[in-house]
Amino acid sequence: MNDTTSNAGVLLESPEAQFAKVLENYQLSGAAASPFDVIQNFISISAERALAINQEHPNELQEFESWDLETKLWHLVNILYSYRLSPPSDVASQPQYASFASKRDAYLKNNPKIQELVLILQWLQENSPDVVVTLEPIQELKWTSTKVAIENRALASLASTNQADLVEHLDSDAPLRSNGKITNQDAHKDDTNFAVIYDLLLSGRNQEAIDYAAKSGNFTLSIILIGAFQDFIDPVIDDVGDSGMDIDEDESIVVSEPSGIKHKYLWYQTVAKLAKDPRISPNEALIYTYLSGSDISRNIKESTTWETHMLLYVNQLLNFHLRGLLKSSSKSSSDLDPSIPSITFPVPQHQDVNSILNTLQSSTSITAKSKNPFRVIMGSVIIDQLILFLHNSFKSTDSHIVDDKHILRVLAHLAVVSVTLGIDEGSKAPTKIITKYISKLSESGLDDLVPIYLSFIPDEKDVRECYSIFLTTIVDSEKRNRQLDILRKLGISAFNENGTPFSSTTEDVGDQYESKIHNVLKRTVERVMTDTLAHYEPLQDIQLNSDEIDDVDRKLSQSVEWFYENQMYEDGIIATRTIFQRFLQTGRLRAIKEFAKGKNFKALLKSYDSTIQLQSIEGGEVPTLVTDADKEELLQYDKFGQCLNYLDEWKEFISSKNDNFWMSKDVENSIEKITLNLRAFILSWLQDAIKHCADDGRVQMYREMRSLYVPYMLIELLQVLQQCRIRDWKYMQQALSLVNEVANDRDNDFLHCFISCGRISEFVSLAGEVAMVALEKGTKGIFT
Repeated sequence: MNDTTSNAGVLLESPEAQFAKVLENYQLSGAAASPFDVIQNFISISAERALAINQEHPNELQEFESWDLETKLWHLVNILYSYRLSPPSDVASQPQYASFASKRDAYLKNNPKIQELVLILQWLQENSPDVVVTLEPIQELKWTSTKVAIENRALASLASTNQADLVEHLDSDAPLRSNGKITNQDAHKDDTNFAVIYDLLLSGRNQEAIDYAAKSGNFTLSIILIGAFQDFIDPVIDDVGDSGMDIDEDESIVVSEPSGIKHKYLWYQTVAKLAKDPRISPNEALIYTYLSGSDISRNIKESTTWETHMLLYVNQLLNFHLRGLLKSSSKSSSDLDPSIPSITFPVPQHQDVNSILNTLQSSTSITAKSKNPFRVIMGSVIIDQLILFLHNSFKSTDSHIVDDKHILRVLAHLAVVSVTLGIDEGSKAPTKIITKYISKLSESGLDDLVPIYLSFIPDEKDVRECYSIFLTTIVDSEKRNRQLDILRKLGISAFNENGTPFSSTTEDVGDQYESKIHNVLKRTVERVMTDTLAHYEPLQDIQLNSDEIDDVDRKLSQSVEWFYENQMYEDGIIATRTIFQRFLQTGRLRAIKEFAKGKNFKALLKSYDSTIQLQSIEGGEVPTLVTDADKEELLQYDKFGQCLNYLDEWKEFISSKNDNFWMSKDVENSIEKITLNLRAFILSWLQDAIKHCADDGRVQMYREMRSLYVPYMLIELLQVLQQCRIRDWKYMQQALSLVNEVANDRDNDFLHCFISCGRISEFVSLAGEVAMVALEKGTKGIFT
């Protein structure tokens, strides 16, 4: 497989899935993986996608830039936070005459912010554009054109051509020493070579710059560059014997002054003065101002990218601090040797990185580049304000930051990294960003990735809140089970074992029998109950509806499935009672039927009792929220649901009748089934609960339910009995007897129920209809 095909395959998998897989592997690895391993994987993913897009879709410049910038961002995070979180190292005191290299290393260790300048500079250089180096074959002399012109000076004078301003000699200092010139051809070639060397320096390819200067004949510049990057090391004072250097010891060496530091200071002076000389070429001047960290105004003017601006400012600031170290070291050792002339360097344009970033943000030449969200994020990482940035970006009215799909994904992973590194400082910003990203994953149908990100939310209460919101949207049983399988694989009880403890909540205290998964599911159902509560406010005039069911009814019914499927019997019983109550108090007959369909509430109660008994055997007395009265109440609601199903079965049964229907053997059994069950319901439904319940509020609710649904079942039973007269006239007699029972308010509450629900007139009309039907056989039909 060639590279192109391989890179094309990178784009086949969604970036969301790629990044999530890294985090899943991290969680499953336990303590075996480091957060910095995660960051390294992020770098690889973004770099590979940038390369693939560049090869497969070269016209997609914006997408390539986004992935390229993301790669640089993760590289920056890796560099800076691996340094910031590393344990501090002991810094040994330096001898008075130690070399500058040794003193610089100690100085950087003692000044973390200055060390970060070095790291930022290295990051910018490592991520700089490639420099194309094309060098012509090496020539004997640097200025061949000028050499020819000098040799032909006499001929030129005869031809009246003025060559008087040419240099007399061809050494590299001749133009400055004599104010002479070289030919335009050589000057152009020099400036071209200087431009390449300058670009190599900006890219951090220092040795290549030194080699290129030498190969192009610019030996003086090559030596200057060596002075910049190869510090003098004193093998005796700096104790470099352990480094592997082969050094002949000379006991006669006597160190009397810090010559390396003096030489370095002289180097800075020389290069800074060269940068100001108007006789050198523009690109050579750029090199010297960059190396010395002096006035970089022209360097800035010549640069066109955010990165180059940043690099120039950071390099200037770093050189300012290092020159300060040189000066202080000279004072402490030789009290500024008179041989070192006084030097006045310009004050750097910026005193810290924050000031640099502010300038870049307002720079008119690179405004668009500076305001790119990736570079804004980079800035927050550079000044160590990532958490503040996450906080501000979430609450910002400038919503494009969190609404952009690519940027939100990056912010979410930065939030995850901040948690794993322990730099979130208890802020809720990472949780909010992760929650926002989870919503986007859900909207995109990437539900299976959600538990992975939940596992990085620091506070378990926040996990419950976030996950419960998400789980309320899942109604498919297969999807529910898959979610819990993923959650168990990750181990919710092991969430955030990265140094951030779960917050304690009153729900968890003393509740030794519930796992954290159960807490999530409880919160999920509780959220549905709360969100749908207003939909089930009892009305003064309740109209029973057997035909309609809405989405809220279905959502409420399906929520309790989380309990059923996870053997949370106690919670399932309590939630089931609540759902029945809501449907019953608002007359939702079809919702009751669909909710009860396929459920075995007796088995639910039996499983609960078995669980409690087992727990009692294992650990003594077990607290329970489900009383015997609650169980009986649930069974009463179940009976109502069964009666509704009996009615549906009956109506379906008689709708298929033919001429011989009423004479078939099955009819009698069906009639007995429907009439006996409806009569038993009418007589007993909720009666024991009303008699034995000590809660006046619940008693009142039971009475209202009985007043609403006993008349409903009485009317249904009367209609069934009328229909069955075709089979046997005895059923008509039973209908007349039932009318008399309603009228007998001394032995039952039927009449009171009709009056309470406002259906007494309906019953009187139906009783009259029953009497009229009974007259089909004359008065004998009524009184027989």
